[in-house]
Amino acid sequence: MKMNRRHMLALSGAAAATTLFSPSVRAQASMPFKQSELPYEEGALSPVISARTVGLHFGKHHAGYFKKLNTLTEKTPYAELPLEEVVVRAKKENETAIFNNAAQAWNHNLYWEQFKGGPAAAEGALLDAAKSSFGGIDELQKQIVAESDKVFWHRLGVVGKGWR
Repeated sequence: MKMNRRHMLALSGAAAATTLFSPSVRAQASMPFKQSELPYEEGALSPVISARTVGLHFGKHHAGYFKKLNTLTEKTPYAELPLEEVVVRAKKENETAIFNNAAQAWNHNLYWEQFKGGPAAAEGALLDAAKSSFGGIDELQKQIVAESDKVFWHRLGVVGKGWR
């Protein structure tokens, strides 16, 4: 069959209607947990983090945590809670899969936001707390790295394998 403009428009309209009215698209519209927009262009962090890396990390990994969280919490009381409360409650209730996906979604929200800007060095209450509790920002950073190594990298089995 020869394709003409009329056929092309009809096929495009049918494809759009199929997509618009498909169950997966309707389900996405009702998902309680939604990934925020990236607060800057994907290339804004280049050359430190490439646009390709940001696109992959934000568009695939971060989005994946939200998708999985919505699947796990569908028709549960968690679906009615703010993301932060899901993290806390799922941890308390030992809902490991929900906790892991909610915590990663929330953690990545903070990750992307940190690059929007702000003071170059700690100041105010953060600086005061770091000094009184850890002896300063440098020691706080050392403690954060040491503690995160115990929790995350060991679970992945990558500590000591040169991956960082």
